[in-house]
Amino acid sequence: AGFVTLAISGSVTMWHFGIKGKRPKLIAGIALAGVLLMAVAGGKLYDRFAALGGNSTTDENAYESYKDRMYLMDRAVDGIERYPIFGIGDNNFMTYSLIWHEVHMTYLQIAVEGGIPCLIIYLMFIRAGFKNLKIMRRATHLDEHTVLFVGALHSSLIGFVVGACFAPEAYQFFPYFAIAFTSTLLQTLKERETVPTTSVPGPKKPRHFLEVYADYRNPGAVTPVR
Repeated sequence: AGFVTLAISGSVTMWHFGIKGKRPKLIAGIALAGVLLMAVAGGKLYDRFAALGGNSTTDENAYESYKDRMYLMDRAVDGIERYPIFGIGDNNFMTYSLIWHEVHMTYLQIAVEGGIPCLIIYLMFIRAGFKNLKIMRRATHLDEHTVLFVGALHSSLIGFVVGACFAPEAYQFFPYFAIAFTSTLLQTLKERETVPTTSVPGPKKPRHFLEVYADYRNPGAVTPVR
């Protein structure tokens, strides 16, 4: 799960910062890091994938974890069918599961504990974040730092959406903060566009000392001397 999330979010990050940002050295560095990572940890990763089929003798615990997660997902679907509107209640799935574990999928966790309407609101909330990012990514007047920030938020949200399929992260603050950042940044950019650009007046021509003296206490009586 972690490798899948890293691969997808890393690919999006490389697209924003490397390919779209035209940084060939960054692309080469990421490729080299990927090769080194597979050389160092590739064997362990292969064993984890092989264990999903139950044919691995080196990591039998992975297959047992896979079966437990499938049971928890089935149990969550059963809870959604029984309590589709209001759910079973916040943080009550561990009791409902009968084995004292959380379902390892955020979307099922929200649906079974909060009900289907709560899941719909949650998905609409995430969609709003991507909608804000889509508007900002299409803008052509963003400065370099804003472009980097938008790319980082986009990569982070995609990483969370993918990672949420494998972990119970319904009550983590990260997605709420990230989407709040998108709304705040978009509103800031809109306010910058609506601020009128007024030309700064140039410096006034200094008055001659004779003009100032002639106008003293009797303005308009004496023609200014220049």
